[in-house]
Amino acid sequence: MIFGRGTPSTVRLHPNDEWSEDELKEESKGWCQFVKEEWIPKTDLNEEMQQRQALIERWASADQNFRDSYHRRAPLRDSSLDYPPNLLPKYLAHQKRFICLAPVDREKHSENYKRLLKVLILLYNHENRSLDHPMAHYTNWDPCHIPAIIVDPSFTDTADDPSFSSYRNLLINYYLHPADFRAVSMTRAGTIVFPKVNLREFIVIDQESLNEGRLAVMNFKFNGQLENYALLRPIPMGKAMLHLYLEGWSVGEVLNGEESNWAARRWNKP
Repeated sequence: MIFGRGTPSTVRLHPNDEWSEDELKEESKGWCQFVKEEWIPKTDLNEEMQQRQALIERWASADQNFRDSYHRRAPLRDSSLDYPPNLLPKYLAHQKRFICLAPVDREKHSENYKRLLKVLILLYNHENRSLDHPMAHYTNWDPCHIPAIIVDPSFTDTADDPSFSSYRNLLINYYLHPADFRAVSMTRAGTIVFPKVNLREFIVIDQESLNEGRLAVMNFKFNGQLENYALLRPIPMGKAMLHLYLEGWSVGEVLNGEESNWAARRWNKP
C-alpha cells in the first residue's frame, strides 16, 4: 500500500476545524494508544513507513466500537502527536516548509528550471532590515535557501497529476502519504488531522507562481483546509518573514493585516 499512488478511500480528512487544542488532544488519545500498542519495531525504514500507513488505514476503516475501546482506556496525552520517539520517521530530516511543487528537472522541464533559478536569485535581493536571506531563520533546514523538490522526475505522471501538484493538497502529499507522525494524527471518528499545522507557514512554488515569478505563502487549518493564501514577489518576502519570525505576527496578520501591505496585489503583480 503506497499512499503516494492514491490515498485509500477510507482515509478521510476531518470535516471541520471547530475543536480547540484541548479538545483535539481528547479526540486523538485513543489513536495514540492504539499506535503505541500495535507498533512492531522494524529495522528497515521503508517497512516502518509502510507500517505507519497500515496503522492509519486500520484505524480509519475500523468500526466505531473498536476505536471507542481504545479511547475509553487511553490517558490524556500532552499533545495529539504524543507518540513514542521510536515511532517517528528517522529518515525524514526536518521537513522544509519551503517547497517546490512544479516539475523542475533540468532535462525534462528546462524552462521551469530556469524560472526557478531566477526566483531563487531574486530572493537574495530582498527588502528587510537585516542582510539575512528571507529563509535564514529556518536553521534546521540545510540548505535553507533551496526549496524541497517533491516531484520525482522519474514519475512523469506525478508531475502532471493536478492532485499532486496543487497546493491545496500539500498536507496530504507532504505529510499523509509518507505517514509522517510528526504532523499526522487521527480522531476517535477515524479522520485525519494535522495538529499545530495552523501555526506554521508554507512558502510554495507551484506552476502558477513559477510562471509569474512569485511565491505562494499560505497556512492551513488543522483539518488540512487552506486558511490564508497570497502570492508574493521575491522582494517583499524579506519584510514579510521578518514580521512573522522576529515580531511574532501570525500568518493571517502578515498576509491580511491592516498594518501589512506585503501581500497587496499592487506590490505583487506578475
